[in-house]
Amino acid sequence: MSAEASTSNDAAIGSPFGDAKDHEWVTLISQDGYHFVLDYRCAILSGTIRSMLGRGQGGDGAGGGSSSGHADFDDSVPSPAPGINGDNGAAPFSGGFAEAETLTANLNQIRGVVLEKVVEYLVWKQKYNDSTADTDIPHFQNRIPPEIALELLMAADFLDV
Repeated sequence: MSAEASTSNDAAIGSPFGDAKDHEWVTLISQDGYHFVLDYRCAILSGTIRSMLGRGQGGDGAGGGSSSGHADFDDSVPSPAPGINGDNGAAPFSGGFAEAETLTANLNQIRGVVLEKVVEYLVWKQKYNDSTADTDIPHFQNRIPPEIALELLMAADFLDV
């Protein structure tokens, strides 16, 4: 299914992401070759994936700087020349990972059945992230099969979820 086809379905069922045409998709690949495509805003809820994608710390996708609009550094200090310590002169927080270019992360240490639950949790967290106190939020732990619980815990620790 293409991103545009799923966009109309998302809008029809009240997607927490708004208009899907305005955002990027990230592909996560499991150890056993399963591909999971999810919204960029869901993916960066994982600290590890956010670092792999190298899009900055502000969460706005612009890269670098603080979310308050003020510089986090002294402008009078010169930055090192490109090429020093393997730096190619890219913008700060670019990460230098291939994942930042392709928006694809190979998570070769996580099985597909476990990564599926991680992706499900990231979408669940994004959906209920800004919920009010009167919103009835379902318990996520009821969705976790006991046979993958330990492996899921290790994956969540690795992915900084």
